[in-house]
Amino acid sequence: MKRILLLAVSFAFLPVIGQAAQIAQSKMYCLSLRVAGANDQNGLNSLQFTTLNFGINNELAPDFVFLNSGYTNSAFVVLTDLIFDEKFNGGIGVDLPAGTDADGNGLPDFFEVTNSASASTEAAYNISGFGNGTATAQWSRDAGSSSGLCILTLHSGFQNYIFYHLFEIFEYTGRLSYTPGATNVSGSVNLTNIGNPAAQFQGPVQFTKITTNQYNLLSMQSVYWTNSSDQALATFKHLYSRDSIRPTNYSGYLEFLDGDPNTVDDDYFLWWLTISDSNDADHDGIPDFSDDPTGGQPRRPTVSLTRTPTNLLFTIRGDVGHLHQLQETNVLSSGTWPTVLSVTLTNDPQVVALPMPASSPKFWRVQAF
Repeated sequence: MKRILLLAVSFAFLPVIGQAAQIAQSKMYCLSLRVAGANDQNGLNSLQFTTLNFGINNELAPDFVFLNSGYTNSAFVVLTDLIFDEKFNGGIGVDLPAGTDADGNGLPDFFEVTNSASASTEAAYNISGFGNGTATAQWSRDAGSSSGLCILTLHSGFQNYIFYHLFEIFEYTGRLSYTPGATNVSGSVNLTNIGNPAAQFQGPVQFTKITTNQYNLLSMQSVYWTNSSDQALATFKHLYSRDSIRPTNYSGYLEFLDGDPNTVDDDYFLWWLTISDSNDADHDGIPDFSDDPTGGQPRRPTVSLTRTPTNLLFTIRGDVGHLHQLQETNVLSSGTWPTVLSVTLTNDPQVVALPMPASSPKFWRVQAF
């Protein structure tokens, strides 16, 4: 079976028209919360969260990458006696209520803006000069809001210290455009913060199929994404797996070298990314995202066009080792497409050249065999 990409270019050099890549939906949430500082019920003490060596960033981070407190999340804390302006440093571990998935989409309801949150969890603290003990956290957040309230109660002997912290979750959603291949899946993603549409992430994605289980396991390669401030954020390689219960979903960690470059240390860097692909061209139950290209044939080629003073340069993207024919015609309705150049790709992408056309308009198409 041959795969065709048709593009038309007149001598005036109209924009190239090509076949669109396939589209999947994607969601991503940060495993860290932003927890604002708060005073206790008597206004005598303030409590702040941070994961920085110096300064306050209000991060309550995943525990296994930070303090290993035994709770789901943890942070350093700074407790300030507001009467004597004395500071006490320590740490806290807090469980998040992230075990509920009422809508059955594979994502914890707590991290989804569309779902509300209302739960109580356990915590523990150890603050030098102040004391140590257990604590409780009462979480509440309205559906449709990325911000909520955490009422944190530190139990200290016969006295409780109650702090009313505002917290924020970070959930992004958007489209992932991809081109499936025999061994790799490449594309790009554009994600928008549900609670703050001005905040975005965008960049390339590159997945390598794991040969021993290529339909269900893929390795996301290291790339660079940009945020809404045009800051470049490097990512690490991580394994993604297809959900056996929700077979259209692929999920894994998205780990930035530094999720917030505006602070002095690496922070807010660990996220969870889910890709949902409903495309299934051959109806075999395996989404096109990880399936073999349809029929085992070469993937649909893509092409871009530039010109020099004397030539047209076609940049062809397709499966290496397959024959690609560049064909042209003056009249689309003629049905006649003479081949003007044949090339077996040795690189992806590969650049081929044609002389500048002497007449206008001209139409070209690429066939892959």
